[in-house]
Amino acid sequence: MPPRTYHVIIIGGGHAGAEAAWAAANLLAGGTGFQPVSSIALITLDPSKIGVMSCNPAIGGLAKGQLVREIDALGGLMALATDATGIQFKVLNTSKGQAVHGPRAQCDKHAYADTIQALIRSRPEIDIIPGSVEELLIEAGRITGVVINSASSPLAIRHSPFAISAPAVVLTTGTFMRGLMHTGESRTPGGRYGEAPATGISAALRALGFELGRLKTGTPPRLKRSTIDWDNLPAQRGDDPPVPFSELSASGIRHPASVPIAECQMPNAAPPLRAFVPPCLRAFPALPQLDCRQTHTTAAIHDLIRANLHRAPMYSGQIESTGPRYCPSIEDKVVRFADRPSHGVFLEPESLRDDWIYCNGISTSLPADIQDSIVRSMPGCAHAQIYRYGYAVEYDMVRPHQIHATGETKLISGLFLAGQINGTSGYEEAAAQGFIAGLNAARRALGQDPVTLGRDEAYIGVLMDDLVTKTPVEPYRMFTSRAEHRLLLRADNAADRLTPRAIEWGLLDSTDLGRLRKSLFTQRQRDLRELNTRIERIRIDNQPLAKLIRTPDFTARDLADAINALSASSPASSSSFSFSYCSSSSFSSSSCSSSSSASSPSSRSSSPSPSSSSSSSSFSSPCSSSSSSSPPPPPSGSPRPEGERLLPGASAPGDDRQPSLPSSGASPPGGRTSSFPPAILATAFAERRYEAYIARQHAEIKRHAEMEHRQLPDDIDYAQLTSLRTEARAALTKFRPETFGQAGRLEGITPADLTLLAILIQKHRKRVGGEESGTGFQPVSGPTEPRV
Repeated sequence: MPPRTYHVIIIGGGHAGAEAAWAAANLLAGGTGFQPVSSIALITLDPSKIGVMSCNPAIGGLAKGQLVREIDALGGLMALATDATGIQFKVLNTSKGQAVHGPRAQCDKHAYADTIQALIRSRPEIDIIPGSVEELLIEAGRITGVVINSASSPLAIRHSPFAISAPAVVLTTGTFMRGLMHTGESRTPGGRYGEAPATGISAALRALGFELGRLKTGTPPRLKRSTIDWDNLPAQRGDDPPVPFSELSASGIRHPASVPIAECQMPNAAPPLRAFVPPCLRAFPALPQLDCRQTHTTAAIHDLIRANLHRAPMYSGQIESTGPRYCPSIEDKVVRFADRPSHGVFLEPESLRDDWIYCNGISTSLPADIQDSIVRSMPGCAHAQIYRYGYAVEYDMVRPHQIHATGETKLISGLFLAGQINGTSGYEEAAAQGFIAGLNAARRALGQDPVTLGRDEAYIGVLMDDLVTKTPVEPYRMFTSRAEHRLLLRADNAADRLTPRAIEWGLLDSTDLGRLRKSLFTQRQRDLRELNTRIERIRIDNQPLAKLIRTPDFTARDLADAINALSASSPASSSSFSFSYCSSSSFSSSSCSSSSSASSPSSRSSSPSPSSSSSSSSFSSPCSSSSSSSPPPPPSGSPRPEGERLLPGASAPGDDRQPSLPSSGASPPGGRTSSFPPAILATAFAERRYEAYIARQHAEIKRHAEMEHRQLPDDIDYAQLTSLRTEARAALTKFRPETFGQAGRLEGITPADLTLLAILIQKHRKRVGGEESGTGFQPVSGPTEPRV
């Protein structure tokens, strides 16, 4: 029997593997000439674990939320699954500017996995194959397939290993490559609780010449809610109303073949379920919303930990690999922050289906008896029962200087890596890599050129570029501070930045969800144009609204008030409008006068004061409100404080978060009969408020574009460029950057090195018949940014 042939093989069913399979399916099903059935093989040890949230069942956060929005804008899965299963939504960092707002959601872990599995199984292009891959098939430096060990797959011959072939393979092993779990002195092979490790693939990669490393991550204990003094602990509530991740949520889609999620839980059910529609498309939020609770460690707990550090694997020498600096264990916190008498711990429900509570803040690998004492010494947890003890896991990874920004390895053509195998940490980073790798694997199968995203286009571009230009010494985590163009890469404008790329790459043509996304994007662009036209025409106290937006005290809610007041009171025939702002009241047709004016809008000449917003990225609890110091809204029917401005009909206190807008029955200019969606107002507000700084960033990008994208030859031997410093030659030889832009971001490369390298490359190209006659090089300096 000849090997079964696919176009793309995905190894691993975690967040990276699911996004890789989905992206590949979207491309391979879209008018490619391929048969739509079984063009992608998704190989996983246990199909029931596809999409499992193995650590905290939360998606998003600071910078991570931007990654999720970007995946959604490209047509990916994570945002939809989050909106379908979120049980608490909160936008973090709202006390800062919009560039650093971080959407986050606590999800129902069971519903999330069910949703991902239902979506994957709804695609006829994807075959799910139970098994493990122990061998990669390579011919002349190109991957041709894999060998699967499985006793349950229908493709197996007498339960023996069997091969399948494909021109592209995406490897997403997560923490399973030689995974080893630690709890105190106890060590158990495995990449996740109750699941065996993948042992053979590490040896296979090393035999092919890949340089491997070893990293560590960890997880906290889980508690039984009924044993916690829940009602007497401070509540941490989500946003009301919640803000969705996906542009598609609450879009009102109806599909005759949609099926309830309860019918999609068994991954091997027959016949396969098709046309699954996530419930968030019909209503958002799709699930009841829950509160979290807050507690903390104490000085006595810290003393207990210090007295038992010799039993902690990280300090006893039992674990030699490096853990995440920005998500430290409680042992690390106590040692590194010895002056702190306590650390916050957030108790977060994991599901509506059970009473498991995640202890966010005390990740640990200490022995079980010490974990018992730690938990029961926290306020509200004196009688808490631990369902599962925390543990650390060590795993193998591939040093990511061995991949391109497409995810494809430099050693083996057609082999792609994505997720924690590249040294990253987090569901969101894994999903982003998986999407890019799956897309490019499908493009390779189609004979198309690879595609990438730039640092000025997306956080995904920042992530991929960082991986190929830096050597991770700890699990990589995305932060807004890593993005030098973060004013352009906000969560609110992800669709504007990336949906055109998804359309260009053919990712939205093959499914109803993709076509819906295109339709909503078209409407979004129409709304933005109309809103910006109105902003240019409105005057308040004879001041152009376009100018007022950039003043420090003007908020997104003020913009909504002004637009709604105009919609309710201005005649449809007017070409421009002005009305007086009545202090100590809302913008409304009853309190503000409206008249037509022939004057043209004032030019946009002012910019916000840099001091009006902050660049510091302060961390608050995923469940805590970043505006907790704000006074609560007054009771229903009570008068509002003098000067406080609200949307007509709104009841929440004003701030610069995305406003919740009521519908308007008036007929505004242009024929629109309802308020603009909150997402549209948020984007218009941010673009106007940061207009001068955004223009400056675009100018910087344009000035450096030639050097950023100028290709380096792939046939040059950097070791022979003896004019370069030894450190520069070593960095260039190790990382093999593809462009001068990447070379400039390598550790050990200076602007002077780049100047000399440009001259040497020019000579090299002349020597081998190259056509370039000049270097075109200008030293690159970092852009000046506002505080955001």
